Amino acid sequence: MTASELITKLDLPCWDDCREQLDALLSRGFPSAESLNPWLPPGLRNQNGRPLRFVSSQTLPAVEYERHIFEQGQISTRPDNWHDLFNALAWMQFPAIKSALNARHYAATDTPGPVGRGRQRDALTLFDECGVIVICTGSKPLLAIANHDWNEVFKSGIARWAARYRVLLIGHAMREKLLRPYKAMTANALLVEVTEEMFQAPLAKLHGQIDSKLAALLGSGSLLQSPQELAPLPLMGIPGWWSCSEQDAAFYADQHVFRTRAARRKPGGVVHLNAPPDVALAL
Repeated sequence: MTASELITKLDLPCWDDCREQLDALLSRGFPSAESLNPWLPPGLRNQNGRPLRFVSSQTLPAVEYERHIFEQGQISTRPDNWHDLFNALAWMQFPAIKSALNARHYAATDTPGPVGRGRQRDALTLFDECGVIVICTGSKPLLAIANHDWNEVFKSGIARWAARYRVLLIGHAMREKLLRPYKAMTANALLVEVTEEMFQAPLAKLHGQIDSKLAALLGSGSLLQSPQELAPLPLMGIPGWWSCSEQDAAFYADQHVFRTRAARRKPGGVVHLNAPPDVALAL
Protein backbone atom coordinates (compact mmCIF):
# COMPACT_ATOMS: atom_id res chain seq x y z
CA MET A 1 0.00 0.00 0.00
CA THR A 2 1.27 3.48 -0.86
CA ALA A 3 1.10 6.54 1.38
CA SER A 4 -1.62 8.08 -0.79
CA GLU A 5 -3.68 4.88 -0.65
CA LEU A 6 -3.64 4.90 3.15
CA ILE A 7 -4.70 8.54 3.27
CA THR A 8 -7.90 7.58 1.46
CA LYS A 9 -8.65 5.05 4.23
CA LEU A 10 -8.08 7.30 7.22
CA ASP A 11 -11.78 8.00 7.62
CA LEU A 12 -12.28 4.45 8.94
CA PRO A 13 -12.76 4.37 12.74
CA CYS A 14 -9.75 2.10 13.34
CA TRP A 15 -7.56 5.13 12.50
CA ASP A 16 -9.37 7.55 14.83
CA ASP A 17 -6.53 7.73 17.36
CA CYS A 18 -3.85 8.75 14.84
CA ARG A 19 -5.69 10.23 11.83
CA GLU A 20 -4.33 13.78 12.02
CA GLN A 21 -0.75 12.66 12.61
CA LEU A 22 -0.73 10.14 9.78
CA ASP A 23 -2.39 12.58 7.41
CA ALA A 24 0.37 15.10 8.11
CA LEU A 25 3.20 12.55 8.08
CA LEU A 26 2.14 11.10 4.71
CA SER A 27 1.15 14.33 3.00
CA ARG A 28 4.35 14.37 0.94
CA GLY A 29 4.78 10.65 0.49
CA PHE A 30 6.57 8.18 2.73
CA PRO A 31 8.64 10.08 5.34
CA SER A 32 12.35 9.47 5.86
CA ALA A 33 13.74 8.60 9.28
CA GLU A 34 15.21 12.09 9.65
CA SER A 35 11.92 13.81 8.82
CA LEU A 36 10.23 11.95 11.70
CA ASN A 37 12.46 13.46 14.39
CA PRO A 38 10.68 16.86 14.66
CA TRP A 39 7.53 14.94 15.63
CA LEU A 40 9.12 13.65 18.83
CA PRO A 41 8.58 15.68 22.01
CA PRO A 42 11.31 18.34 22.33
CA GLY A 43 14.24 17.20 24.45
CA LEU A 44 13.04 13.59 24.63
CA ARG A 45 15.56 11.29 26.30
CA ASN A 46 15.47 7.61 27.09
CA GLN A 47 15.87 6.18 30.58
CA ASN A 48 19.62 6.09 30.06
CA GLY A 49 19.66 9.85 29.53
CA ARG A 50 20.35 9.60 25.80
CA PRO A 51 18.54 11.96 23.38
CA LEU A 52 16.23 9.86 21.22
CA ARG A 53 16.10 10.13 17.45
CA PHE A 54 15.20 8.05 14.43
CA VAL A 55 18.13 7.00 12.27
CA SER A 56 18.00 5.28 8.89
CA SER A 57 18.96 1.63 9.23
CA GLN A 58 21.12 2.10 6.13
CA THR A 59 23.52 4.29 8.11
CA LEU A 60 23.86 1.92 11.08
CA PRO A 61 26.00 -1.17 11.35
CA ALA A 62 24.41 -4.40 12.47
CA VAL A 63 23.19 -3.52 15.96
CA GLU A 64 21.15 -5.19 18.66
CA TYR A 65 17.96 -3.18 18.34
CA GLU A 66 16.84 -2.56 21.95
CA ARG A 67 20.40 -2.33 23.28
CA HIS A 68 21.31 0.29 20.67
CA ILE A 69 18.29 2.42 21.55
CA PHE A 70 19.13 2.31 25.25
CA GLU A 71 22.87 2.86 24.90
CA GLN A 72 22.92 5.31 21.96
CA GLY A 73 19.40 6.73 21.73
CA GLN A 74 19.20 5.81 18.04
CA ILE A 75 16.02 4.10 16.81
CA SER A 76 16.92 2.14 13.69
CA THR A 77 14.27 2.85 11.04
CA ARG A 78 14.06 1.14 7.66
CA PRO A 79 13.23 3.29 4.60
CA ASP A 80 9.72 3.01 3.16
CA ASN A 81 8.73 0.48 5.78
CA TRP A 82 5.23 0.57 7.28
CA HIS A 83 6.21 -1.48 10.34
CA ASP A 84 8.90 1.01 11.28
CA LEU A 85 6.74 4.04 10.47
CA PHE A 86 4.05 2.78 12.83
CA ASN A 87 6.75 2.14 15.43
CA ALA A 88 7.76 5.78 15.04
CA LEU A 89 4.12 6.78 15.49
CA ALA A 90 4.01 4.85 18.77
CA TRP A 91 7.11 6.74 19.96
CA MET A 92 5.37 10.02 19.09
CA GLN A 93 2.18 9.14 20.95
CA PHE A 94 3.58 7.19 23.91
CA PRO A 95 7.22 8.24 24.38
CA ALA A 96 7.35 7.45 28.11
CA ILE A 97 5.81 3.99 27.66
CA LYS A 98 8.14 3.19 24.77
CA SER A 99 11.15 4.35 26.79
CA ALA A 100 10.05 2.23 29.73
CA LEU A 101 9.59 -0.83 27.51
CA ASN A 102 13.06 -0.29 26.05
CA ALA A 103 14.63 0.02 29.50
CA ARG A 104 12.88 -3.16 30.67
CA HIS A 105 14.06 -5.06 27.57
CA TYR A 106 17.61 -3.82 28.14
CA ALA A 107 17.59 -4.81 31.80
CA ALA A 108 16.19 -8.25 30.96
CA THR A 109 18.91 -8.97 28.41
CA ASP A 110 21.57 -8.32 31.06
CA THR A 111 19.88 -10.41 33.75
CA PRO A 112 21.09 -14.01 34.05
CA GLY A 113 18.28 -16.51 33.71
CA PRO A 114 16.87 -19.43 31.72
CA VAL A 115 17.74 -19.81 28.06
CA GLY A 116 15.23 -17.92 25.91
CA ARG A 117 13.37 -14.65 26.27
CA GLY A 118 11.38 -15.50 29.37
CA ARG A 119 7.82 -14.55 30.30
CA GLN A 120 8.63 -10.92 31.08
CA ARG A 121 10.18 -10.19 27.68
CA ASP A 122 7.38 -12.13 25.99
CA ALA A 123 4.83 -9.86 27.69
CA LEU A 124 6.78 -6.71 26.79
CA THR A 125 7.10 -7.81 23.16
CA LEU A 126 3.44 -8.78 22.79
CA PHE A 127 2.37 -5.39 24.07
CA ASP A 128 4.95 -3.47 22.03
CA GLU A 129 4.13 -5.27 18.78
CA CYS A 130 0.42 -6.11 19.03
CA GLY A 131 -0.82 -4.22 22.05
CA VAL A 132 -3.84 -2.00 22.55
CA ILE A 133 -4.86 -0.03 25.61
CA VAL A 134 -8.59 -0.34 26.37
CA ILE A 135 -9.88 2.23 28.83
CA CYS A 136 -13.18 2.35 30.66
CA THR A 137 -14.62 4.10 33.72
CA GLY A 138 -15.72 0.86 35.35
CA SER A 139 -14.12 -2.54 35.81
CA LYS A 140 -17.19 -4.60 34.83
CA PRO A 141 -16.99 -3.86 31.07
CA LEU A 142 -13.25 -4.57 31.16
CA LEU A 143 -13.79 -7.88 32.94
CA ALA A 144 -16.23 -8.81 30.18
CA ILE A 145 -13.28 -8.57 27.76
CA ALA A 146 -11.03 -10.53 30.12
CA ASN A 147 -13.65 -13.29 30.34
CA HIS A 148 -14.36 -13.34 26.58
CA ASP A 149 -18.00 -12.38 27.10
CA TRP A 150 -18.20 -11.10 23.53
CA ASN A 151 -21.97 -10.67 23.51
CA GLU A 152 -21.70 -8.26 26.43
CA VAL A 153 -18.65 -6.50 24.96
CA PHE A 154 -19.85 -5.91 21.42
CA LYS A 155 -23.66 -5.89 21.59
CA SER A 156 -25.84 -2.91 20.67
CA GLY A 157 -23.51 -1.29 18.17
CA ILE A 158 -21.31 1.75 17.84
CA ALA A 159 -23.00 4.16 20.26
CA ARG A 160 -22.94 1.76 23.21
CA TRP A 161 -19.34 0.76 22.50
CA ALA A 162 -18.18 4.39 22.32
CA ALA A 163 -19.93 5.23 25.58
CA ARG A 164 -18.16 2.40 27.41
CA TYR A 165 -14.74 1.95 25.82
CA ARG A 166 -11.90 3.86 24.20
CA VAL A 167 -9.15 1.96 22.38
CA LEU A 168 -5.64 3.30 21.91
CA LEU A 169 -3.36 1.31 19.61
CA ILE A 170 0.29 1.12 20.61
CA GLY A 171 1.38 -2.08 18.86
CA HIS A 172 3.03 -1.18 15.57
CA ALA A 173 2.69 -4.69 14.09
CA MET A 174 -1.05 -4.56 14.80
CA ARG A 175 -1.25 -1.12 13.20
CA GLU A 176 0.49 -2.55 10.12
CA LYS A 177 -2.10 -5.35 9.93
CA LEU A 178 -4.82 -2.70 9.69
CA LEU A 179 -3.51 -1.84 6.24
CA ARG A 180 -5.10 -5.11 5.11
CA PRO A 181 -7.45 -6.12 7.92
CA TYR A 182 -8.84 -9.62 8.32
CA LYS A 183 -11.61 -10.87 10.54
CA ALA A 184 -9.46 -12.85 12.98
CA MET A 185 -7.10 -9.96 13.85
CA THR A 186 -6.57 -10.24 17.60
CA ALA A 187 -4.73 -7.70 19.73
CA ASN A 188 -3.20 -8.08 23.18
CA ALA A 189 -5.20 -5.70 25.32
CA LEU A 190 -4.10 -3.96 28.48
CA LEU A 191 -7.35 -3.26 30.33
CA VAL A 192 -7.28 0.07 32.17
CA GLU A 193 -9.92 1.61 34.43
CA VAL A 194 -9.75 5.40 34.50
CA THR A 195 -11.65 8.33 35.94
CA GLU A 196 -14.55 9.88 34.06
CA GLU A 197 -12.42 12.98 33.50
CA MET A 198 -9.68 10.95 31.81
CA PHE A 199 -12.19 9.01 29.74
CA GLN A 200 -13.74 12.21 28.38
CA ALA A 201 -10.43 14.00 27.80
CA PRO A 202 -9.41 15.15 24.31
CA LEU A 203 -7.25 12.58 22.56
CA ALA A 204 -3.90 14.39 22.95
CA LYS A 205 -4.46 14.95 26.68
CA LEU A 206 -5.60 11.35 27.13
CA HIS A 207 -2.46 10.07 25.39
CA GLY A 208 -0.30 12.15 27.73
CA GLN A 209 -2.04 10.98 30.89
CA ILE A 210 -2.07 7.32 29.91
CA ASP A 211 1.56 7.56 28.78
CA SER A 212 2.90 8.97 32.04
CA LYS A 213 0.83 6.77 34.35
CA LEU A 214 1.46 3.45 32.60
CA ALA A 215 5.14 4.29 32.11
CA ALA A 216 5.47 4.73 35.88
CA LEU A 217 3.96 1.28 36.47
CA LEU A 218 6.20 -0.25 33.82
CA GLY A 219 9.23 1.41 35.37
CA SER A 220 8.40 0.04 38.80
CA GLY A 221 8.15 -3.47 37.37
CA SER A 222 4.58 -3.92 38.58
CA LEU A 223 3.21 -4.22 35.07
CA LEU A 224 3.80 -6.74 32.25
CA GLN A 225 5.67 -9.45 34.07
CA SER A 226 3.65 -12.12 32.25
CA PRO A 227 1.67 -12.41 28.98
CA GLN A 228 -1.37 -13.38 31.06
CA GLU A 229 -1.76 -9.75 32.07
CA LEU A 230 -2.93 -9.09 28.50
CA ALA A 231 -6.37 -10.06 27.23
CA PRO A 232 -7.10 -11.18 23.66
CA LEU A 233 -9.35 -8.69 21.85
CA PRO A 234 -10.70 -9.48 18.35
CA LEU A 235 -10.38 -5.98 16.86
CA MET A 236 -12.75 -6.53 13.97
CA GLY A 237 -15.51 -7.19 16.48
CA ILE A 238 -15.41 -3.52 17.53
CA PRO A 239 -18.58 -1.98 16.10
CA GLY A 240 -17.77 -0.12 12.89
CA TRP A 241 -14.26 -1.52 12.46
CA TRP A 242 -15.17 -4.32 10.03
CA SER A 243 -16.46 -3.04 6.71
CA CYS A 244 -16.39 -6.21 4.58
CA SER A 245 -19.72 -7.56 5.83
CA GLU A 246 -22.45 -6.81 8.34
CA GLN A 247 -21.54 -7.22 12.00
CA ASP A 248 -24.67 -9.21 12.79
CA ALA A 249 -25.41 -12.21 15.02
CA ALA A 250 -23.90 -14.61 12.49
CA PHE A 251 -20.71 -12.54 12.36
CA TYR A 252 -20.22 -12.74 16.13
CA ALA A 253 -21.17 -16.42 16.24
CA ASP A 254 -17.90 -17.34 14.52
CA GLN A 255 -16.13 -19.39 17.20
CA HIS A 256 -12.88 -19.33 15.23
CA VAL A 257 -12.66 -15.59 15.99
CA PHE A 258 -14.83 -14.93 19.03
CA ARG A 259 -13.59 -17.78 21.16
CA THR A 260 -14.69 -18.67 24.65
CA ARG A 261 -12.01 -18.43 27.30
CA ALA A 262 -10.24 -21.71 27.92
CA ALA A 263 -10.77 -22.93 31.48
CA ARG A 264 -7.02 -23.23 31.99
CA ARG A 265 -6.41 -19.60 30.98
CA LYS A 266 -6.49 -17.12 33.82
CA PRO A 267 -8.34 -13.91 32.86
CA GLY A 268 -6.18 -10.84 32.30
CA GLY A 269 -6.17 -8.29 35.08
CA VAL A 270 -7.41 -4.71 35.20
CA VAL A 271 -5.11 -1.76 35.82
CA HIS A 272 -6.86 0.78 38.04
CA LEU A 273 -5.61 4.28 37.26
CA ASN A 274 -8.44 5.77 39.32
CA ALA A 275 -6.95 4.20 42.48
CA PRO A 276 -3.96 5.19 44.65
CA PRO A 277 -0.62 4.18 43.08
CA ASP A 278 0.07 1.43 45.61
CA VAL A 279 -3.13 -0.40 44.61
CA ALA A 280 -3.15 0.47 40.92
CA LEU A 281 -2.79 -3.08 39.68
CA ALA A 282 -5.32 -5.78 40.44
CA LEU A 283 -4.97 -9.22 38.88
